[in-house]
Amino acid sequence: MMISFVGAQIPQWKNPNFRTKKVLVQDSVVLDSLFILNTDLKIYDVDGNLLSPEEFRMDYQQSKIYFNSNLNDSLQIEYYVHPNLKKAVTYPRNPDLIVSSASEIQAMVLDNRQKEEKEIFDGLVTQGNMVRGISFGNNQGSSAQSSLDLRMNGQLSPEIGITAMISDTNVPIEADGYTQNLEQFDKVFVELFTDQSSVRAGHIDLEQTQEYFGKFNRRVSGLNLNHMISTDSSSTHFQAAGSISRGEFKQMKFVGQEGNQGPYRLTGNYDEAYVTILSGSEKIFKDGILLQRGENYDYVINYNTGEITFTNKHLICATDRFIAEYQYTNRYYNRFLLYGGAKHVGKRFSISSHLYSESDSKNNAINQSLSTEDKEILANAGNDTNAMYADAFERVPFEDGKILYKKISWNDIDIFVYSPDPADEVYHVNFTHMGKNNGNYILSDNA
Repeated sequence: MMISFVGAQIPQWKNPNFRTKKVLVQDSVVLDSLFILNTDLKIYDVDGNLLSPEEFRMDYQQSKIYFNSNLNDSLQIEYYVHPNLKKAVTYPRNPDLIVSSASEIQAMVLDNRQKEEKEIFDGLVTQGNMVRGISFGNNQGSSAQSSLDLRMNGQLSPEIGITAMISDTNVPIEADGYTQNLEQFDKVFVELFTDQSSVRAGHIDLEQTQEYFGKFNRRVSGLNLNHMISTDSSSTHFQAAGSISRGEFKQMKFVGQEGNQGPYRLTGNYDEAYVTILSGSEKIFKDGILLQRGENYDYVINYNTGEITFTNKHLICATDRFIAEYQYTNRYYNRFLLYGGAKHVGKRFSISSHLYSESDSKNNAINQSLSTEDKEILANAGNDTNAMYADAFERVPFEDGKILYKKISWNDIDIFVYSPDPADEVYHVNFTHMGKNNGNYILSDNA
């Protein structure tokens, strides 16, 4: 019986990161372009003796070794390199720009064509119209009318947009051919805006109706600033405005008359009979329900006379209760309005704060001049409105067609009586409406 054995010898594994290098002794020698591991570094002399660490110094960052001066001849160095890290090489300029002399160099040639210049208002879109007209008839005099509507919107830059409007549907033509006062226009404003902010100057509609407290709606002329800060989980909105109020606010309550659709006249805070309502500022409630303006809806309003007429959609009866909120033109004093607000909305809660202030500029009267005596009466009255009255009569020459009065004494009291006699000493007298049955104006057939 013959038994045979077959054997196989496995070759010894060799680390690919292992290096062996023979070098001549110098002051310093660069071993490799790769980073050298700081383990298992061995250096042998020509006789195979291992050098001690005191005879050399290794700089692993630069892969460079420094020898002492007493060494000579050649040395054998064994070390390991890192398999992934390569030695960083820096250049003063981009090496991709370096080309060999044999390669083809393509030069860029600049022509003399002028660059296309973009106009400042190239991205704006404007549209509008202006109408001039003259109306006349057999039973009326001639009158001139005008209508203006100008709108502008677009981008001043990729980040900034603009919107502007000048709108006037019934501008009277003055002697100089244009409207002088800004407030005679229905709407004039310029607004600059970005994705997060906006600035608007001109006519502004200030409104705060989202919160339960401090609701208001005002039409003013001034400056309005808005800024929004948004994140994935929250948003914060800031708003500030400063302006001159275009009118004075009033809330008026009245009861309907059976079968009378109108007109119902709106008055001022001091029961002024003829006031001019700011267009679009009114809110009319019937039994707590907000009505809508328009001939095909609930009511129509004459802003010049302050009169409301209800349409046939609502037949008025004596049980109807109305509340009217509106702004009317008050030409006694300028009114200044300041507003600031902030609102933060998060995923779990929201919080807001508002500051509102509106007051008269008492030192800047518009259509009235107060005498020293009038100012003393106002100063002494304080907040008592019943004490803010003064005599308002002026001696004038007699003139046909005017309602003038003569002054007589009655029970030691000076009173004024209507006088059509040119021989009398006459006065122009101003009367104040004190409410129904509260005045002292007596109609007499014998006067």
